[in-house]
Amino acid sequence: MLSKGRAGDQIIFLIVMILMGLGLVMVYSASALVAEGSRYQVSSFYFLKKQALYVGLAIVVLLAASAIPYQWWRNKSYVILITSFILLTLVYIPFLGKRAGGALRALKLAGFSFQPAEFAKFALLLYLAHFLTKKSALITDMKAIFLPLCIVFSISLLLILKQPDLGTSVLVVAVAIAMIFAAGARKRHLIGFGLLSLIVFIGMIRIFDYQRQRIEAFLDPWKDPQGSGYHIIQSLSALGAGGWFGLGLGQGIQKRGYLPEAHTDFIFSVIGEELGLVGTLVVLALFAIFIWRGLRISQRSKDPFARSLALGITCLIGLQALINMGVTVHLLPTKGLPLPFVSFGGSSLIISALTAGILLNISQHT
Repeated sequence: MLSKGRAGDQIIFLIVMILMGLGLVMVYSASALVAEGSRYQVSSFYFLKKQALYVGLAIVVLLAASAIPYQWWRNKSYVILITSFILLTLVYIPFLGKRAGGALRALKLAGFSFQPAEFAKFALLLYLAHFLTKKSALITDMKAIFLPLCIVFSISLLLILKQPDLGTSVLVVAVAIAMIFAAGARKRHLIGFGLLSLIVFIGMIRIFDYQRQRIEAFLDPWKDPQGSGYHIIQSLSALGAGGWFGLGLGQGIQKRGYLPEAHTDFIFSVIGEELGLVGTLVVLALFAIFIWRGLRISQRSKDPFARSLALGITCLIGLQALINMGVTVHLLPTKGLPLPFVSFGGSSLIISALTAGILLNISQHT
C-alpha cells in the first residue's frame, strides 16, 4: 500500500482496490457462460480480459489523479465542461454514435467505445464546485446562482436525456442539490430547483414508454413477469436463493441466461446469490466506509473548492452505489446505473477511478 504522503487516505485507496478486485472476480463469474452463449459466441474469458484491461487503466488513472494537485482541475473546469458538451453532441452523429442497452449512449473513436455521459457527470461536478466557490458571496442570490446553473445543467442534461438516460440525469441532479445545499443556498431556492427537476423527470416518464414501463414494473413486477417486470423478478430470485452465505462462487443459477445484464447493472444480484447476504453486506459496508471517509475529507478541507469537490465526488460514487443496490433489491425503479468499481465497463470504472484519485489528493491536504 502507498504511504499517506503519496496516496492520501489509505482506507479509501484500499476500498477502491478491493472493489475493483471483487469486480474482476464477479464479472468473470457472471459473464463466463453468457459469453459462450448464442448472443456473444466468444471465449468464456472475453469479458474478464476486457475488465482486466479496464482495471489496469483505472489503477493508472487513480494513481495519476492522486498525484496531480486538485487545484489544477479548478483551472480546467470550463474546458472540461465544454469538452463534455462536444462529446455528448458527437453521440448523435450516425457513424460515431453506438447504441448500448437500447440507448444511444456510446461514442466510437479509433476502435474504442466510450460513454460521454460518464465524463459529463465528472465535468458537471467539477464545474459546480468551481462555480459555487467563485460565487460563494452570492450563494443566496437566485439570479446569480440558479439561473446560470440551470442554463449549464439544462444543456448537458437534455443531451443526456435524449439518449435517453434518465438514471444519470437523476444522479447528477441529486449530487448538485447536495453540493448547493452544503454551500449555503436558501432552502426555498433548493426546493424550487428540485420541483423543476421533478417536473422535467415526470415529463420524461410520460414521453418515453420504457420509463413508464419501468415505473409500472417497480410498482407491480408480477403484472408483466415476462416483460417489464422480468429484470427485478430474476434479481430478487437470485438474492433469495443466496441465503446467508450464498451458493458458492461460480455456482449461481440466475446468471445462466435468466438474469439480464448480470455482469453489468445487476452484478450485485450475482454477489447476493453466490456470496449470500454476508457478501452483500460486506459490499454495502465498503461503500458506507467510503462515504464516511469522503465526507470526513470534505469536512476537514480548509479550501472551499476542495470541500465542495470532495463532497460532490463522495455523493456521486456513494449515491450511484446506493441506487444500483436499491434497484436490485426492489427499493427503486430500474435506472441502468452500474455499481461503481465492480460492474463490467470501462467508462464508468475509469471515471470513478479518476474522481477517487482526486479525492485522495484532496485528503493529502486535510
